[in-house]
Amino acid sequence: MTRDSKGNQLSARERRRVYRMQREHHRGRWQSTAEQNLSRGCREVSRLSGMLDLSRTVREEASTLFRAAQTADLLLGRSVEAMAAACVYATCRCRGLGRTREEVLCCVECPAGLVDACYRALQKQFQLDTQPTSYDARLSRLLSELDVPDDLSRRARELGRRAREQGLTNGRRPSGIAAACLYLAVREARYPLTQKAIADAAGSTATTLRARYRELSAADSIAP
Repeated sequence: MTRDSKGNQLSARERRRVYRMQREHHRGRWQSTAEQNLSRGCREVSRLSGMLDLSRTVREEASTLFRAAQTADLLLGRSVEAMAAACVYATCRCRGLGRTREEVLCCVECPAGLVDACYRALQKQFQLDTQPTSYDARLSRLLSELDVPDDLSRRARELGRRAREQGLTNGRRPSGIAAACLYLAVREARYPLTQKAIADAAGSTATTLRARYRELSAADSIAP
C-alpha cells in the first residue's frame, strides 16, 4: 500500500507502519506457528491436487498425511511446501495412481532434494504401503492427454498388454513403456504425432522412448 484512502501518497515512515500492522494482523490469524504451518500445508496440498487433477478423496488423504507428519514433528527443519508435495506424491503412490515424481516436482518451486528427503521421512515414520506406478495407468493418462483416436488407443493398449506378457515391462519405467506403445501404434497408423510430443506428454525422454520402441519392435509377436 503506497496511498491512503483519499489517494494521497504515503511517506516512507507511514508505509513502514502500515506494513507492520499488516504483518501483525496476518500473524494474529493463528494462535501458533503450528496452526500457521498447517494452514499453509493444506493450502499447498489443495493447490497441487488441483494442478495434478486429483480427486477430492486423494486431496483429503494427502492433507491427513500432512497433519500426521506435523504431529510426528517431521516438519522440524523442513520446508512446509516440500512436505506438502511429498504427502501428495506419497498418497498417489499408495493408491497406485499414475502420477510420477517428475510431475509433482514440476508443480513446486522447492528443490527436488527437499521433496525427496520429506518423502523418505514419511516412509520411515509411517511405513507407507506404496505401490509402483502402473504403466497401464500411465498409458491411460497419456492417451487422454494427447486425445488420440479410439482405434489408435486400442492398438496402444494391445501393445502394452503384449509387452507385459512378453516380460518387456520388467524393470522399465512406466512412462517409457507407455510412450513406446503409443509411438509404435502411431508409426503403424502413420498418425501425425511426433516422437518428442509423446515423450514430453509421458514425462519421459526421446532417448528412452526410442530404446523402448526398439525393444517392442524387435518382438515379432508384438510388431512386424
